[in-house]
This record gives sequence, C-alpha cells and structure tokens, in this order.
Amino acid sequence: KVVVHNQAGWESPALLTADFAFSPASPLAGEGVSFTEILSGGVPPYSLSWDFGDLTSSTASSPTHAYADPGSYEVTLTVTSFDGQTASATHTVRCGVHSSVTSKLAALGTTSHPFA
Repeated sequence: KVVVHNQAGWESPALLTADFAFSPASPLAGEGVSFTEILSGGVPPYSLSWDFGDLTSSTASSPTHAYADPGSYEVTLTVTSFDGQTASATHTVRCGVHSSVTSKLAALGTTSHPFA
C-alpha cells in the first residue's frame, strides 16, 4: 500500500496511474487481441472504460477484442478510482492482413490491400 501524507498530515491515496498491455503485439484482422490493464494508486475498486478506436468500447476488466479490418487503431483506457481520481493511457494497435487475404491478392496479381 502506497500512502501519501498531505501538508495537514492527513493520509491521502497515492496518485492513480494507468497503462495497459496487449497481445499479440502485431495482430491480424479478425484475430482476438487481449488487453490487460496495469493500475496503481488511487483507491479500488476501479471503473474501467476501453475505447478500441473502431467505434466499439468495453467496461470489462482485461477484455478481448477483434478488429474486423486491417489498419491502425488508437486504443484508450480511462480509469476512475473509488476516490474520484482519473487516469488514462493510449496505445496504437496495428492490425495486419490475414495471410489468406494476401494469398488471394497475390493470385489476382496484386500485393496491396486497400485497407492495409
């Protein structure tokens, strides 16, 4: 437990910090991406809000999400602790083209995907 004392000597909760990790690091479109929040400080319980960058969201702890299309997505986690502190973190998830799509494009004589 981390405790901070203010000037009046009252015990205050430590500053809330938020981050997250995701796996796999380079997902393919349609593949599930697992997100794991990394939190410290504040006072639990925590309220989580995930914005996956594709007009979808979640309030679950450690959600899994699949992106329908290849591309770059800005994912933001916003956390509020029981004592009212708020923190957020943003990372970019880059989804690649599934190998079956790449094979089909190659068969058509092209290697570029319009959404990649």
